[in-house]
Formats: sequence, C-alpha cells, structure tokens
Amino acid sequence: MAVEEISASMSTPRDSVFFARLDAFVATQGAARFDWAGHHCASFVGDWLGQLGHAAPPSFYLRGARAAARHIRAVGGALPGVVALLGQPLAGGLAWPGDVALVRVPRSRGRHTLVLGLCVGAHVLAPGASGLLALPITEAEAAWRV
Repeated sequence: MAVEEISASMSTPRDSVFFARLDAFVATQGAARFDWAGHHCASFVGDWLGQLGHAAPPSFYLRGARAAARHIRAVGGALPGVVALLGQPLAGGLAWPGDVALVRVPRSRGRHTLVLGLCVGAHVLAPGASGLLALPITEAEAAWRV
C-alpha cells in the first residue's frame, strides 16, 4: 500500500466506540513488558492500527534489536522511516487521543531515543521494561492521525 493510501485511510472518527476501543486496547497492553521479540514500540503501534482496521506496515513487526537498528539506519533514522510509512506528520503536540506519536525518551549523557507510542491525551504510551510507559506529550516530535 502506498504512503498516500495509508495516510488517507487513517482518519478514524473520534466517537464513543473509538474511545472504548482505545481504553480496551490500553487495558490489554498495560502489563505487557517491552520485548524485542514481539512487544516493542512499533509492534505496539502496529497492533493499535490493526484494531482500527488499518494495515500496519510489515517493518513494524521486525524482531530483534539488531534488525530494528539496521532498518532504522537504512531508512535514514526513526522520523524519516515513519514518514515513509505513514506520511507527513503533524507537530507532536497536536496529537489527539488514539494518534500515533514519535517521542523522545531521555538517556544518559544528554542523549535520547525516539520511540513510537499511542497518544492518550497529555501522555503518549509506549512499551517499557515493567509495562506501558506514560511519556509527556510535550516530548513528542511528531504525530500521525489515525
């Protein structure tokens, strides 16, 4: 599916059914720990897109840190890679609940990692070592409507 087709098809109405699906999805994912073998940020977002009836790109389901790092380098970085799959983003702070966001997670020595997550209002959820992390939406670099 071409980028234009994916991004054009991702305009889900925000109604009570949508928010019930979002709540149910978050509830089922809440205790799952980060795992490169199948529960990482891209697969988390891919599963959410699947819940909405959108086909997630196969690269969202890469297994292993090395495979993911190779893929991210090959596409020129996290942001260019997601743009190639989901189309042009909005500013991160414009994400609505249920939207996909790319968020900065601080690391040591002033560095950061970019992770994909799911906006739930003032926070973006992404898989972490002990379940879902709630990252501030203010750290979102980009967002995509679903």
